[in-house]
Amino acid sequence: MPRRLSERIIENEKKIQQAVAELSKGQYSSVRAAAKAYNISHATLARRVQGGRSIAEAHEEEQNLTKAEEKALVQWITHMTATGHPVRHTFIREMAQHIERSRYHDPITGPRFYPAIGNSWVQRFLHRHTELATAICCTIEAARIKETTKEAIDKWFDHFSQVVAQHQISTENIYNIDESGFQLEK
Repeated sequence: MPRRLSERIIENEKKIQQAVAELSKGQYSSVRAAAKAYNISHATLARRVQGGRSIAEAHEEEQNLTKAEEKALVQWITHMTATGHPVRHTFIREMAQHIERSRYHDPITGPRFYPAIGNSWVQRFLHRHTELATAICCTIEAARIKETTKEAIDKWFDHFSQVVAQHQISTENIYNIDESGFQLEK
């Protein structure tokens, strides 16, 4: 399967940053030599050495959220997922709209009209942030919920406590795991 365009751009950006750093240290005699060593465009490297902006920096004004706002959104999504509350795409879009509107809210003049963030914005956001991935969640079946009683749960935990005591299992070796995921207990 071919790599996403965003992955290739990120990889190319890393090469450019390394080449610029090595050029500033004097490890290459010319921009052309550094570009050839890293297999990147000579013109792009020359422009970046002279203070040019990256693709992400050049298009930041066109984005709904700034790089800092997107970084904060990524941290929030990561935190929510780590605490066992994965967020849906619609909620990510709503949070992005909230961040965007809070940036421009003027308490004196009141709220202004903002174009809504589109449905495809979340997909583009996820392509820009390859550290995030979409997972399909499923709800618990009604029959399983119906059969869950206090007595059944108490019985299960009593048995669990007996097994932990019998095999002398320490708490740092106990994990939360089921059919739908794996989460470390804190």
